[in-house]
Amino acid sequence: MKAIILAAGNARRLGDFSNNLPKCLLDMGNQKLLDYQLSCLRTMGIKDVVIVAGFQIESVKKHIINYSDFNFILVENRDYSDTNTAYSLWLARNEMTDDFIYLNADVLFHPEIIRRLIHSGRDNVLAVERKTTCEEEVKVILDASSVKSIGKIIPAEDAYGEFTGIAKFSKKIAPVFSSALRNVIDRTGGMKEYFEAAVEQMLSGEEISAIDVTDLPCIEIDFPEDLTEARYKILPGIEGKSDRVRPKILFYVERDLHLPFLEPIHDYIADNYDVELAFAAPPLRIPRSGFAGHGLTKDVVERLKQKSIFYERPEQYRADVAVVADACFYPVRHCGKVAAVGHGLISKGWFYTDMPAVRRENMADLICVPGTWHREILQKNIFTPVCTTGFIKSDAVFAFDEFKKQTFKRKYNISDDNKLVLFAPTFNEELSAIPCVGERISEVADNRTLLLIKLHNMTDKKWVALYRGLAEREKNVRYIKDEDFPHAMACADVMVSDVSSAYVEFLLLDKPVVLFNNPLQKNYSQYNPEDIEYKLRDAGIEVSTVEEMKLAVKLSLVDPEEHTSRRREYAGALNYKLDGKCAQRASIAIMNLLESRKERDHINIFFSIIVQWDHAPTKEEVVSTVNEIRAKSKNLKYEIIFTGPRPCMFEQLPPEIILWIDIDAQGITHSITNAINQTEGEFIVLLKSGTALPDSWLKWMHYYFKWHPDAGAVKAISNSENYRKILNQVPLGERPSTLQETAVYFLHALMGNEVQTEQICSGNECLMISKHKYDQLSELAAGPLITDPVKELGVRMKSGGYSLWNAMEVFVYPLKQPEHVDSIYKLIAEAKDKKKEKKYHDAITLLEKAKSLEKINEERNKQQNLQHVLSLIEKSRAYRK
Repeated sequence: MKAIILAAGNARRLGDFSNNLPKCLLDMGNQKLLDYQLSCLRTMGIKDVVIVAGFQIESVKKHIINYSDFNFILVENRDYSDTNTAYSLWLARNEMTDDFIYLNADVLFHPEIIRRLIHSGRDNVLAVERKTTCEEEVKVILDASSVKSIGKIIPAEDAYGEFTGIAKFSKKIAPVFSSALRNVIDRTGGMKEYFEAAVEQMLSGEEISAIDVTDLPCIEIDFPEDLTEARYKILPGIEGKSDRVRPKILFYVERDLHLPFLEPIHDYIADNYDVELAFAAPPLRIPRSGFAGHGLTKDVVERLKQKSIFYERPEQYRADVAVVADACFYPVRHCGKVAAVGHGLISKGWFYTDMPAVRRENMADLICVPGTWHREILQKNIFTPVCTTGFIKSDAVFAFDEFKKQTFKRKYNISDDNKLVLFAPTFNEELSAIPCVGERISEVADNRTLLLIKLHNMTDKKWVALYRGLAEREKNVRYIKDEDFPHAMACADVMVSDVSSAYVEFLLLDKPVVLFNNPLQKNYSQYNPEDIEYKLRDAGIEVSTVEEMKLAVKLSLVDPEEHTSRRREYAGALNYKLDGKCAQRASIAIMNLLESRKERDHINIFFSIIVQWDHAPTKEEVVSTVNEIRAKSKNLKYEIIFTGPRPCMFEQLPPEIILWIDIDAQGITHSITNAINQTEGEFIVLLKSGTALPDSWLKWMHYYFKWHPDAGAVKAISNSENYRKILNQVPLGERPSTLQETAVYFLHALMGNEVQTEQICSGNECLMISKHKYDQLSELAAGPLITDPVKELGVRMKSGGYSLWNAMEVFVYPLKQPEHVDSIYKLIAEAKDKKKEKKYHDAITLLEKAKSLEKINEERNKQQNLQHVLSLIEKSRAYRK
């Protein structure tokens, strides 16, 4: 690839500001404008550069001598004062021997624009800025990403935006381009035409696309005010020296079905706010039956790169806010605040429901939901702010005007006289209509009625092949691509579905739906007749056979208004507004989250933390324990009480410690009872000294008392229990290797996997109890806790009718790990390195050493392992998505 830079002009509109130099040699900070352009090209590996110069050509020659690593060809335009860019580019026509980047020499721009052009995946593409244009600017009209017209005479109200003067063209188009340039300059006044006139001429026979670079600093310098803006606004933005640090928002796309939620928000924020934006996605894993898959195809990634920078690892971006469209919080744990914006309209037993799995959404700082019905359901389990914004995907359907409808119909050879039946089933074997209707779905079509088939991306491949084949054989059947689904919904007259979210989306349009009931429906593991998708079914016609389905379709086409009042009633509760502004409302909520100073963990609960010491600690031990609590309990209100032997070598204690109860003659149990009786908090924590804690541990444990009003005590799990039984279920490549990483992983992966227990055993590192319930039981109990305060607390709570819970997401471990534990992790890390080096024998030897140390570790903790933890593995499986 090479570059062709047009730099022949004399900068007459800059007057004295040009210092009698060509615009490419204007000062920009410590460099010239041309230096910035060449630097961008060098970054992209482009070293072959053609410069068309005219005015002060000797100055240009002298300047480029300094670039010994470039291969320059200098083309002279001697008629520069009487010609324009069309003629200058025509002079360079013989140098169009390779794909090339086209640059006007008077443009200052961010290097990301060149990168996006190169990686656009298209042969001929213009960099375009969305904006309100004026008469002087080169305007473009687009249809999707295709350029339909370009030039200065386009009416501003019709223009998408401005062509920046930066483009990429392929060598294949060179003969056509050269001929078009010749035609332009041969006509009357053509020598003074801009090169865009040749591009306009080519549009009738060549595909020329556009990429949006609105989010990147760029300016064409024609007038003195442009020069001022370039030096004092655009240049600092390019060099990262602007006075204000721009906030950074990351859009994490776990899978392609999240894009209809995330991309409209990205685009709205890019248009309306001064922030930096980026995309990220996991490595591609193709979906298959029973597994959702993740990641994006190469084509989709390349398309997103045209909009914003793309990261393979989200933590590389250092975002202030991460936006996700599902409960994928673990990958963005290092990306600031988190906004969750897309969970569809129904629950499938996982989201808009009372299931414990919903509680994982508390990891978000903001949740955007479609309607008031969704918000009311979530607020039973979620204490994160929930904002009703409307169903974001509906914006695409709302904006689908008559021109777009006709474009869709032409693409699939659909006549205006045809009635359209859209078949949009789900994929689950127990829920889908597919196994019930098979190819007989085509019987709903006839000479006047076409069948459109749109399958879920997790549909079994055998069914995909069957329906593709059906569409190829049957003239009245069309197989619809994923990206055309909103178009199909906008055009369809009736939908045939089952328990798919698609039918609820279609219902919002006040169109009839026919719902096929799979006989295995109630066998679905998360089946709940109280979920949204089952409560709405009276807004359509339910069927159980193919014959019933065919009759229902005919009735719906004849009388589409039959269920309209019920559809509208449900639509009002399910979607805030069908006005095309759902993404706008979600964007505003995200920007408010970005600017909010309110921390996520602020709750008006006061906690009392009793730290138990079995020895007289050193000052360092006391400070490290308090610092751990302080660091992991930010924005929460608490007091700390120490119990145990009090050291005499220091007097000043951290301010959080309000009391130190020494062990007296009655022993440690009496001191704990004494400490509990002196607490002021609503909830009391018994914590072993020297315990490391996960972030926000107090909040997560406290939530169990909100989820279960009868809860009396909640315990954390720890490394002294058989936690590896859970960890071993994690794929090796994703398994955390240290206790600290395990705590973070469990927080994200196990929330919503609650396990009730029958007892609280001694030796527990972290236990939270309700002070109110403890006081109630103390009035009934005979005397203080006597021998084992932790175990006796559990017994009293249980006998008092209160439930006991394991907080699965709260994993605690020693602040100072035993030496043999450290050794295990070091050996495993070394073994991984040896494996990468293909030194397999050494890797096996290291792992055998780790295994023997692990056996020692298990033996030491054998007496402390809780038997009920063994059962939670099976119980947790029931909640796995």
